Amino acid sequence: FDLVTSFDVIHDLTRPDATLQEIRKVLKADGIFVMVDIRAETGVAKNLGHPMAPFLYTVSLMHCMPQGMNDGGPGLGMMWGRQKALSMLQEAGFEVEVVEMEFDTFNDCYVCRPRA
Repeated sequence: FDLVTSFDVIHDLTRPDATLQEIRKVLKADGIFVMVDIRAETGVAKNLGHPMAPFLYTVSLMHCMPQGMNDGGPGLGMMWGRQKALSMLQEAGFEVEVVEMEFDTFNDCYVCRPRA
């Protein structure tokens, strides 16, 4: 594929690592994977000043984590954070650029290209 997109979904999956690896496999050498996900840091302490943290952790606890923990998944949840996202994307074989879009302060946009 030339382009694969995901919008606030990778953190809900039971096998996010395998999904990212499969996306890497199906992309052409010059393809792009664009992942949009919640703008947060990895770790509760780093999100104490996040204005939406109480709401986002609540939704994550009630929806995202139970979804992601089915069948023994990691239960990342929507507050998995930029550091964890970057680590998983890089482990899956991507070079990653994080774009903070001024019109969307709620999400980060990860522009990922297959690493040679």
